[in-house]
Amino acid sequence: MKLKLSAQLDFESTSSAITLALFAPKHSNEFKLCVSINSSQILLVENDPYLKKKISEHRIIDTDHHKGINDIQISCDGQVVASASDDSTIELTHLNLGKLSTCISHTAPVTAIKFSSKGNILFSGSLDENLKSWNLSASGILTQESINNELLITGPLKTMSAHSDCIISLDVPFFDSSILATGSYDGLIRIFDTSNGNCLKTLTYDKDWANDGHVRPIVKVSFSVNGKYLLVKSLDGVVKLWDYLQGRVVRTFHDEEKQLPINNHITGLDFLYSGETEDSKVYVVNGTQNGRLEIFDVMTKNKVVDVEISKNSVSNVKVMGSDKIYCLDTDNRLFLYTVEM
Repeated sequence: MKLKLSAQLDFESTSSAITLALFAPKHSNEFKLCVSINSSQILLVENDPYLKKKISEHRIIDTDHHKGINDIQISCDGQVVASASDDSTIELTHLNLGKLSTCISHTAPVTAIKFSSKGNILFSGSLDENLKSWNLSASGILTQESINNELLITGPLKTMSAHSDCIISLDVPFFDSSILATGSYDGLIRIFDTSNGNCLKTLTYDKDWANDGHVRPIVKVSFSVNGKYLLVKSLDGVVKLWDYLQGRVVRTFHDEEKQLPINNHITGLDFLYSGETEDSKVYVVNGTQNGRLEIFDVMTKNKVVDVEISKNSVSNVKVMGSDKIYCLDTDNRLFLYTVEM
């Protein structure tokens, strides 16, 4: 496998945590990419997957956030952008109709959000240790009524006391919104039933690398496309693949010579699939604290790519299809790497 740097987009940002969201459905040419550029604005790159346009040609989305944006998500129809902020709110903005609503209920910064596969539910996690779900369709968010700005969400559909420390990451399987995974600074990974809010399983992050008895805070959780496995990254930079139904780690990806602690914004992690057939290979793409992009073969655990893409940290990674990897670094640069198998 080889990587080729195909494009680079430099932008100005005052955000301490530069977040990245990607919308690129398999059976459509539609493309949207969102990057936070300050506490209240989001850069929208639309229908430009090869990043050929100048920064001035892209649209800026204004929000009413007055503190940093921690996470951005794009709805499954590509029409609504949700942003989670240090001001403890979530804002929903329709790309054609403008601002829809502000979700107010968390009592601390909102760190992670995720739309359900149908787009009618939004899940959120916070430093207040709670997990919340918001019923969007019942409130009319995705209907034409929102153009009159009469929309008001009075509160979350459910509130779940999820962890004993802040929630940093959450994810929902692509084809199944009945379960949800969370990762927290308490070192636990939890699987929830989204219909009733019950915790189905708690996974304890095993310490097979650094046996000092310390808790390893979880900074990223991500389901495989088939929903059977959970990719997890901890604050020590170790990446593990869990068979969460069996409650066991099936793969661990790390380099003992490059063990570096990471901060909670360095969460670049994603799956890469070589194709859509059953015999397609699966890879893990990892952005590191020291500015490298690593790709591991899931079956063999071998590192097939290890390249320096920046002198500073790789803060976020998103994979599009089987041949494009978008990377953000902490110098406010967005890179597009094309993959040659």
